[in-house]
Amino acid sequence: LRTRSVPPPELIVVSTLSRTIQTAQTGFKDLPGWPTTFVGTELCRERISVHECDHRRTLTDLKRDFPFVDFSLVKDEDDALWTTRKENEPSEMAATLCYERAEDFLRWLKARPEKSIAVVAHWVFLKHMFTAHAADPALA
Repeated sequence: LRTRSVPPPELIVVSTLSRTIQTAQTGFKDLPGWPTTFVGTELCRERISVHECDHRRTLTDLKRDFPFVDFSLVKDEDDALWTTRKENEPSEMAATLCYERAEDFLRWLKARPEKSIAVVAHWVFLKHMFTAHAADPALA
């Protein structure tokens, strides 16, 4: 994108975990046409299981460290999803609740007015999302 005359996305959607925000910042922040809108949402965060690396920092910390991200969709200061919901049944790689959240994310994304959107998320979440919508059963 940096060497081609492709306009930057109108919107960059990021998970609320720091590592995806840092990846998006590295990949998109210096593109011509910056600033692009960054929106943080819990809908595309990693599958919520038992791995501490998937625990979100406080909203205050995220806003302080990533002031260019709009966190208005994040309602809880602390990671309420981490303490109230685990997405590892029937298994971590085929979690019913993660499939449901992926559906919610796709509906939210489809309702956005922007035409050019980049999503920076996590591989297990993306696996759930793409597996649920794979046209080819061999991809599941």
